[in-house]
Amino acid sequence: MSDWRSEDETTRLNILSSRHLSSFDRTHSKSPTLDAADLPPPTPLTLISDPQNPLLIFHCFLFVKGREHQVRIELNDADETALSVGSRDEVLPEGFIGEALNRAQLFFDDELSLLLRPQESTLRRRLRQSTSVQEFADELLILVERVYVEHVDQVGLPAVDYYRRILVDLEEIGWQSVTHICTDTLRTIDISLPDSSGRVHTLHLKLPVDYPASSPHCECALPSPFDPTWHSTSGLVDVVRQFEVTLQTYAQFWSEMENLDTRTLVLEPSAPTPADSCRRIALARHASVELEIDPLKPRHIPRCRLIGPERVVAPLRETLNRNLNKWDFAANLYQNLCAVFDMHLPSSSSSSSSTTDDGTASDMATVDTEQLMEPCAICYQYRLGELPAPEVVCENDACSKPFHRSCLAQWLASAGGRVSFRTVFGKCPYCEHAIHTTI
Repeated sequence: MSDWRSEDETTRLNILSSRHLSSFDRTHSKSPTLDAADLPPPTPLTLISDPQNPLLIFHCFLFVKGREHQVRIELNDADETALSVGSRDEVLPEGFIGEALNRAQLFFDDELSLLLRPQESTLRRRLRQSTSVQEFADELLILVERVYVEHVDQVGLPAVDYYRRILVDLEEIGWQSVTHICTDTLRTIDISLPDSSGRVHTLHLKLPVDYPASSPHCECALPSPFDPTWHSTSGLVDVVRQFEVTLQTYAQFWSEMENLDTRTLVLEPSAPTPADSCRRIALARHASVELEIDPLKPRHIPRCRLIGPERVVAPLRETLNRNLNKWDFAANLYQNLCAVFDMHLPSSSSSSSSTTDDGTASDMATVDTEQLMEPCAICYQYRLGELPAPEVVCENDACSKPFHRSCLAQWLASAGGRVSFRTVFGKCPYCEHAIHTTI
């Protein structure tokens, strides 16, 4: 029997492993809901496999009425033994997927969960009758399209006071701040405002039919959720004012992150957003540090995790621990990191010198970014879709090949590696030196 669950943070979904797919598309990304007019012509159904667990987890993207919904299907862990056998063959054991679907768990985004809750018995019946994940995904798309039509008929249009109140609110906010509005229903509105440093931030508003009795749904790129206070007398003006206050709260954080992004070689994320409070920056070849910065105290000591082979990160760890007492809360994040690691942090700039905060030039060794961003020795890519940059490096000094965790895990498993406590052990594909990684 399937579990009925709602999930705020959904990820991608696969059908079999990547080698079973005719086109393995990892280009999708989470994005705010758009009006139909703003969307490119979408594929109604996209089904792709999870790189971390390609035979147990499947992600499905449904495009209905201009909206994108995400679903995750998890097969029962009890079938893991059978899967480990089937994963070595080009074809899974006959009838296996159909049996696993009977005990599958379904995870929906919040909106789709509410729409499909009355259809739980139908979904369970479809799971029992389907012989493959693809067949169930096709049935799910048909069901969602039907439910959408029924839901629209039930909801109807807002009252006249709804439109009058919104127009009054937008007039007070200022039309110059309105960057998008759904002219058909006035149900979705984008408000763009600058922070104290001139960076522009957009607040996506989705209004309920009974607005202002119910609060609007807010989406924005902030390091923590934006949940404005709402009362019976509240309106869009109150939400926007709270958004302005929140922007000023994070202004210093964004300035610190911009400075760090400009003056260091950021390995992850590949395209930082205002919501990202973590950075992985390069320190040396095969060595990097993952920083978790407090958005409310961006100049305080961040949480640090050194990444790389022990022979490389051990001296860096000793230097960090020895120099932590040098941390100056009056200095910016970049200056403090240089001080505690006792180095000029590598930069993506090709020049061999940089300028300090007081305007003077400082010497910096020329950085070979190709060495610092060496690709995975299995897939030959530095970034593979949404996978993190290579984190595992062979401990053999004569080899030192870097690998994505998922690439290495799949390689070791296919070569008969030993699995214990979600860690797979085996030999380096190049030098046969002992190597391991988490699954």
